[in-house]
Amino acid sequence: MYRVQVTDEVLHLYEVARQVFPALVRQTENGETWLAVSKILPWICDNLIAGKPWYAGFFEFRKRNEVYERKGLVTMTEYLNAEEQVLFDVVQGAFSKYLSGQIQQAQKQGRSLDYGQVTDKVIYRFQRPSTQQEFATALVDFLSQFRSKAARDKGPQIFHWVHREENWRREHPTFAKTVRRVRMGG
Repeated sequence: MYRVQVTDEVLHLYEVARQVFPALVRQTENGETWLAVSKILPWICDNLIAGKPWYAGFFEFRKRNEVYERKGLVTMTEYLNAEEQVLFDVVQGAFSKYLSGQIQQAQKQGRSLDYGQVTDKVIYRFQRPSTQQEFATALVDFLSQFRSKAARDKGPQIFHWVHREENWRREHPTFAKTVRRVRMGG
């Protein structure tokens, strides 16, 4: 056990996460019980005590772990700050447009849509940039190509967020989270 110094905001996020991702006693079909412990809660706690956003590194976490607590993740997106929420809503809207186009294309071709492949394609699109300028270009291209109502009049906020040095690499978890939320129907 380590003592860490945190802000009231971090404590609040921790309490929300603890309520959203509780340990639960589960029962198997033959009556045996077991304790289901969240993998997400310790990951969020590690981020919070390190002074990172609660969602930092989500895509990498998701690659290493099967995520069963999707509703909890959707709930946690309600606790983004105002700037993060704008970006989240805009990207979610653009992804919805993109997904709609992919569904229509699959239907025209008489095949079912591979949601995992579609979502991973978008996530990788935003992970490729290695500089802030490349990321800004990829984001603007995506948002321009798949325009959503959520993006109306949000250009200055997006520009400001993406061009702040501490944010440009932070977006990957946001995009992954957005894609996963849309994929879950949230």
